[in-house]
Amino acid sequence: MSKYLSIRYNNGALPKSPLFVEDEFQSSPLSRETFISSLRQLLDTLGYNTVKFCGHSFRIGAATSAAACGVEDHIIQTLGRWSSDCYIRYIRTDAKVLKRAQHDMYLSAPHEDPKNPSLNELIDKDEFSLQYVSIDDAIRTIKSLGFKSWLLKTDIADAFKVMPLSPMLWPFHGIKWDDRYYFFNKLVFGCRSSPKIFDTLSQAICWIAQNNYNIEHILHLLDDFLVIVPEQDNAQQTMNTFLDIFKSLGVPLSFKKTEGPCHKLEYLGIFLDTINMEAYLPLEKDNQLWKKLDEGTIWDLKSRVPFTEQCQQKPNRSAFDAIIVWKGKEGAKRSTGGVAYDYILKPASDNVLPRPISPPKEKPITQEEIFRKLKAAEERRQSLEQQKVQFAAKEKNRVQEVLAKSMEEEEKFAREVKAKLRRSLEVTKENRNMQIQALQEKLRDHAKHIEDVCKASENLGKISERKIILKMENALKIVRNITEPYKIVFEGTCKNDFKKC
Repeated sequence: MSKYLSIRYNNGALPKSPLFVEDEFQSSPLSRETFISSLRQLLDTLGYNTVKFCGHSFRIGAATSAAACGVEDHIIQTLGRWSSDCYIRYIRTDAKVLKRAQHDMYLSAPHEDPKNPSLNELIDKDEFSLQYVSIDDAIRTIKSLGFKSWLLKTDIADAFKVMPLSPMLWPFHGIKWDDRYYFFNKLVFGCRSSPKIFDTLSQAICWIAQNNYNIEHILHLLDDFLVIVPEQDNAQQTMNTFLDIFKSLGVPLSFKKTEGPCHKLEYLGIFLDTINMEAYLPLEKDNQLWKKLDEGTIWDLKSRVPFTEQCQQKPNRSAFDAIIVWKGKEGAKRSTGGVAYDYILKPASDNVLPRPISPPKEKPITQEEIFRKLKAAEERRQSLEQQKVQFAAKEKNRVQEVLAKSMEEEEKFAREVKAKLRRSLEVTKENRNMQIQALQEKLRDHAKHIEDVCKASENLGKISERKIILKMENALKIVRNITEPYKIVFEGTCKNDFKKC
């Protein structure tokens, strides 16, 4: 702590500057929880009872709120609001750097002023160069998939604010607003490496969609995604799957810019129509361009294109052919609207005949001309008939393929059902045989048990009969033994009585 305070004092930190915690990798602002925990440890070391102390007075309120200076949080993603150039003072120890920093020095903002350094000067152009898709890529894909292809479009919300910056780079991405310093913790617009870093997220999403979900035709320009689906595929299911990928990854989408599935939508400022197979500018942009052409300085280009006298007096759209070229940043400096265009007309040629002032007189129609027109009309009719026949044959082949595929799937399903029923019947038969065998075994055991019981009962009857006979014999013996003396006396008495008689 003493070493840190000495560094702060030597670097000229103000009393209002926030404290910093330094570890082996980086330095970060001291949080309220870390500060209170350190104080409690210090009080414990000194022998105080920390239960009697609380950190209620150490509050973080409006001093760290971006809205306190009138800046909305979703516009400037900042780490905090501090009233000092704390990062610059702590990291830059050179006195000259400190002196320049005190005069509104923005080390993280891009400048074209050679006197002010820029963070972009430290970033290699070749390493972070990026090749964007064009509207030609979308047109090429639509042509390959054919008529009535489905178009799906979505856009990542807040773009660069989805990608966090490494805390080690926060000190280099600072701005000054209302005499206070803010530090970005998300990708910054204007930074040379931001598009390439953000494009890695878009590439990862496209890779997941193509390899894991079989969504083949995807075009993206940073946060703008265009999915093209063939007519015969389920476009709504593809749309739901594609949106679920963003939801599962936690990437927010702008539902205002989510369209489809449909056959016509606007992508990169151009309307794509897969029914008429057209690509055209929106009506508003088209009118603006024609307005610029009508108001352009055509008189400065008279030497390049031979106009008629009537066209020079009142130029119109049909008087020339032009290519509109965007001048980019160089032209934007000269344009009040921020975007500049240049009108490049067709180059003049020495052997071009002057255009007539008045329209040519009508030529009489000859029989050869009539025959030629009839022949051309017949050729066009035959060509249209041939196209219709080809289209009908193509549709017939497609229907046959669909029917064949449907029949194949039905046959496959029937085979699977039959196999499943056969397996089920075999299992049922086996279970029934096992149940019958178990019942027969149970009946045999029961019959055997009955036979054993009968034998046991028969044996028990014989034993009981013998016991009864034995008991009766014993009883007779006892009776004889008891009645034998009385029998002798009775017989003697009877004899005496007989003699008397």
